[in-house]
Order: sequence, then C-alpha cells, then structure tokens
Amino acid sequence: MQVKLPVTAETESRATETARRRANRARRAAYWSRRLKPLATLLLAGCASLSLAKPLQVHDPVLAKDGEHYYVFSTGPGITIYQSADMLNWRRTGRVFATEPDWAQQVAPGFDGHLWAPDIIEKDGRFYLFYSVSAFGKNTSGMGVAVNNTLDPTAADYQWQDLGMLLQSVPNRDNWNAIDPAVIKDQQGRYWMSFGSFWDGLKLVQLDPSLSKLAEPQQWHSIAKRQRYPTLTPVMAPLKRRLSFTKTATTTCLCLLINAAVVWTAITKLWSAAAKTLPGLIWIKTVTVCSMAAALWCCRVTKTG
Repeated sequence: MQVKLPVTAETESRATETARRRANRARRAAYWSRRLKPLATLLLAGCASLSLAKPLQVHDPVLAKDGEHYYVFSTGPGITIYQSADMLNWRRTGRVFATEPDWAQQVAPGFDGHLWAPDIIEKDGRFYLFYSVSAFGKNTSGMGVAVNNTLDPTAADYQWQDLGMLLQSVPNRDNWNAIDPAVIKDQQGRYWMSFGSFWDGLKLVQLDPSLSKLAEPQQWHSIAKRQRYPTLTPVMAPLKRRLSFTKTATTTCLCLLINAAVVWTAITKLWSAAAKTLPGLIWIKTVTVCSMAAALWCCRVTKTG
C-alpha cells in the first residue's frame, strides 16, 4: 500500500533547488571537460614520446648539427657516432676510425683502442674532429685531428681523413698531458685549442689556420694549474724523514719483541738446572744487555728522527 505525502510549497522549493544544483554541476563538468581535453591529449602524447625515447648513455660526448640531423661523437673504439632528428631518439651510425690511427701505438704503448674525448668544429664547410690517444694514468699521450666534408653517412662524399698527430706529451719531458682537446674561434678569427687535465693543469695553444698543426711562432698559455709534483727538495726531505721514522720504528718493535723473548727465556732458565751453571748465567746476561742496548739506541734514533 503506497501512501502519497502531500506536496507543499517547501517540498517543491527543495526539489527545485536540488535540480538547479545538479544542472550547475553538469554545466561545470562539461566546461572543464572541453578545456582540459586538449591539455590531457598533449600530456599523454608527451608521456608516450618520452617513454619511447631511449636515453643516450655515452662518455665525453660532443654534439654537432649537419643539415636536419644531430650527431654525437663520444669516447670509444674508433670514436662512436650517433644520429638523431629530434635529439630524443638516437641510433648508432658507425665510428670515425675503422681500427685506430697509425701513430697511436708509437705514442701510447698501453693504448687499448679507445679514442678519448673528441671535439668537433666546422670551418669553411668542413668538419674537423679532434681526439686524443692515451693510456690511463700516464702522459704518454697525443692529440690528432680528422676531417670530413659532411656528417651524413649516406652522402657520397662522406669519408673521414686522418690528418695525423697534432701534439704529443712525453714522460720525464712534459709536465702536462696531451688529452681532452677543446677548440674555439676568437673574435679575430684565430683558432685556439685548450687541453690537459690529470697532470699539472690546463694549457692553451694557438692553431694554424689549417687546423692540422700549431701556429708558428708557437703561443702557449697556462689557463689552470695544480702542482702535481713540487720541487724535489721539499718533497724528498719529509719523505725521507717518514721513511727513516718507519724504518727505525719497525726496528724498535722488533728489538723490543726480541728483548721480551730473551727476558722470558732468561727467567725460564733461571729456574732450570741448566741456568744455575756459570756458562748459562753468562749467556743470559750477555744477550739481555745487548738486546736492551739495541732497543734504547733505536728509541733514541726514532725520537731524534
């Protein structure tokens, strides 16, 4: 049995207010849907492109552009090359050197085939790629330069030509390291190459307009310096004292250990029948006195050293 409640003015007012609120919510939802839909589409597209793009992980990269494509050169066997149209999606296109420069093993006997820290610059429509040959922890190093008319590997005139070694560092002659070249052009049109690190600092030298050799007369500048080995005397003196101290301290410890062993032996023999004889007592006293004298002498040398 259904009971119908009487409709009053208050009930109609509440129903009208509820309907009005629902209509307002529907209009706001439609408004923001129209506004946010394009933004949501862009966000989804951006997230999709980022998820598809693989990050390029290389060592010592340098970036150049030729035509509609970007190219990254990095440390690796023969200098690895990557190509991209949007700087997000990269693909490997090859290497500059199929094997290694002809002069590499002569300059760096420990060379492992990895060419280091390339730098590239364009001059008169040609691309000059600077690189370094070295072995880790040594300044048996050299820097060379290769040239190409284009960076597009599909071009007919694509061919890297090695112009040879540009600069070399030799152990016991040079207190700098011929690695990590970086080339710039100044306002007067001159080309300069900075290089160095892992030794006593960074150098700057002017290049010939051909970019294949140093300018004459040569102009060298130190742009950053950290003394790797100061003068010999201030280093060797404290080093000698440390070595002497270490040597005498070791000797002292050994003498004290020997002395303790002898004393223990003497105490043991004093309670034995053999130690009660005259030769046994003389041997014990002689060894004990000598070992104590040696220990005292070592302590004196250690203190004065």
